[in-house]
Amino acid sequence: MKTLFLIFCLTLPLSSWGSGEHDHHDDAHDEELQGPHGGMLLMKGDVKAEFALIHEQDGAAFRIWLSQGTQTIDNATMTLIYQRLHEDPVTVNFHKQGAYWQGDKTVHEPHSFELTLSLQLQGKHYQWQWPSYENRVTISKEMAIKNGLTFATVQSGEIAKKLKVFGRLTASPENIANIRARFPGVVRAVYVNIGDAVKKGQKLVTIESNASLQNYTITSPIDGVIQHRNVNVGEVAADTTLFTLLNINSLWGELKIFHNQRKYIKPGQQVQVIDEDNLALTTIHHIIPGPDDAPYLLARIKFDNGDGQHMPGDLISANIIFKKEQVSLRVENHALHELDGQTVIFIKEGQNYEPRTVKTGQKDAQFTEILSDIAPGTPYVLDNSYLIKADIEKSGAGHTH
Repeated sequence: MKTLFLIFCLTLPLSSWGSGEHDHHDDAHDEELQGPHGGMLLMKGDVKAEFALIHEQDGAAFRIWLSQGTQTIDNATMTLIYQRLHEDPVTVNFHKQGAYWQGDKTVHEPHSFELTLSLQLQGKHYQWQWPSYENRVTISKEMAIKNGLTFATVQSGEIAKKLKVFGRLTASPENIANIRARFPGVVRAVYVNIGDAVKKGQKLVTIESNASLQNYTITSPIDGVIQHRNVNVGEVAADTTLFTLLNINSLWGELKIFHNQRKYIKPGQQVQVIDEDNLALTTIHHIIPGPDDAPYLLARIKFDNGDGQHMPGDLISANIIFKKEQVSLRVENHALHELDGQTVIFIKEGQNYEPRTVKTGQKDAQFTEILSDIAPGTPYVLDNSYLIKADIEKSGAGHTH
């Protein structure tokens, strides 16, 4: 089944970018005429070229119905040059096929380009030039800055190979303090309670020594929180633990590594701890056997808990990066979007922006490999690229030809 697409102008309303600062262009060619086959009619004198893009099962191709006066033209030379944003020009030659002239190249998406059609006929040269834009948006530099658009370029780089593992947070031994009396005696004052945050050197308890009958005060050896209190005024302090202090600013993560994973894991590897929508980066400090003949090893990592949002015992998941692979092209993950059922990035040239369909390969937490034929160094929108997608969808600038 064949589908014919015209190459003509569609003017769309301005939206959130602001009047005069931004516009949409879809198949831009002003005041075009339509030929008898539903294509766009190009005219110079008595020469007419009806131009269309035909979609068939094996792809799209350009087609032209050529006439002079009332007669069809069977003997001529025609070439079409089209160029997309950040791509080299493509030359299409035409050959006569029945009632029309057929282009010799399949045309892939996006169908958004500048076109130049050249015709050599009976010793005369004819030429037509026009733009045909699909989902193109024009945004001034000032408006791009105002909306927080940032940019990167398609480049080669590394993609991390990772292994998903699970484990639990535990307190650092050096951040646990069990407080005992230096000399047995009677407790005269207690200054803190369970849950109190204390600083290193802060008073905890005063005890009257049985031997000297002199008071001495015990202070906190670390910054931390009172986890346990086992002492009251008037009691005798001997060899029992009076307080347990815990500092949770730094924790350890113990990640379970099972038999089939061990060959990939070693100390020093980078680890991405998954914390809701964020990734906390650390490394494997050491690997130890699991407890009580458990069928796994424990890869231990240091975990920065400066915000105090985690506690010993919390379950965690993490990605261990065990290999980094060089790829020819990659983009940052948050530049990728779904538009019209395709994965796209928004490329940029000057003040012009367009979605470019991409085929993706492997990915990691930050980058995705691009398998499509995109030129290295092509600029694309990074931060707030979703605004362009939303604007295209809101304005209805879809696949209209």
